[in-house]
Amino acid sequence: IRNMISLTRIDARLIHGQVAAIWLKFLNADTIIAVSDIVAKDPFMKELYTCAVPDPNIEVLICTTDEAVALYKEGRMERGRVMLIFHDVATANAAYEAGLKYKELDLGQGPSGAGKKKIYITFYVSEEEEKTLQQLKGKGINIYCQGVPEDKKIVF
Repeated sequence: IRNMISLTRIDARLIHGQVAAIWLKFLNADTIIAVSDIVAKDPFMKELYTCAVPDPNIEVLICTTDEAVALYKEGRMERGRVMLIFHDVATANAAYEAGLKYKELDLGQGPSGAGKKKIYITFYVSEEEEKTLQQLKGKGINIYCQGVPEDKKIVF
C-alpha cells in the first residue's frame, strides 16, 4: 500500500477540537481528508468543518467516498502527511472496497444508539458494523481503538 496516510480514523464528529488540537500536532500532519457523503454535499457544513482547523498551513478536504477514492488513485495521499477521517464504518468499508487501501483503522468515535453495543469508551457498533469491521480485519487491517495519542491502543 503506497501512501503517506499517517492516521486512518473513524470519527462521526469528523473534524473537532481533539483532531484539530491534538492529533494534527502529534502526527505533524499537513492534510486532513474527511470523508462523508452527507457533509461533502452540504456547502455550509463543509465550510464549518474547514473552519474547525485554525492553521492555514493545513489543507482540509471534505469529500464524498468516490472523491476520496479518486484522490487516492491519483496519488494525492502520497504527498505530505495525511490524516484520513471517515464518518462511519460503512464509509470506511465502501472506500476500501472501491480501492482506497489503508493498513490500520482507528475507531475514534462512533455514537451510541438503539441496538448498538459499546466496544470502547467512545465507540459503539451495530451488529452489521461489527461484522463489517471483522471483515476488514480479516483482510489484514489492524483495527484498534485510541481516543487520543496518549491513550493505549486497544486492539479490536
